[in-house]
Amino acid sequence: MQGIHHLVVENGDLAQFGEFGTRGVGYEIDQLVERLSSLLGLDRTHTILIVGAGNLGSALARFLSFDDRSFRVVAAIDNDPAKIGRKIGDVAIYSPNDLAEVIARTKAEIAVLAVPPEPAQEIYDRLIEAGIKAVLNFAPTRLSRRDGVPTKAVDLRIFLEELGYQLQNVSPTPET
Repeated sequence: MQGIHHLVVENGDLAQFGEFGTRGVGYEIDQLVERLSSLLGLDRTHTILIVGAGNLGSALARFLSFDDRSFRVVAAIDNDPAKIGRKIGDVAIYSPNDLAEVIARTKAEIAVLAVPPEPAQEIYDRLIEAGIKAVLNFAPTRLSRRDGVPTKAVDLRIFLEELGYQLQNVSPTPET
């Protein structure tokens, strides 16, 4: 089961996911991986549409397409006429005018939004209207979210600020 090795469970508490293992004996690893993969939805392939085929969108398309059975990029959308009809690896790039048709044909369920902040809300709304079920937002703006559509924002600045804080406040490791 690809991807499950990234799961971190605080304090080793798997009880929050249900009954696992045998008290006093432990866990049967193969069954545990299978069960957790199922709970996390990693036991099936999720189809992804990348919106915005610039540097970030192209990098994400290549990364998400690399040897992962749980997620598969099925198409990309971009408004640059020079990119429409081209490919990022095996992923074809389509016009925003074809958005609804591409989602219907590819059965894309997750959209990765890698666009500038100005058009992000309009594109998000169009994605939901066309049938996208979840959105990962890399656009540097806050979206007005729709009920029933899981939406996660990725703000790299926050992660960098956290690292900056940690670097500033980490006690040096003793020499060994």
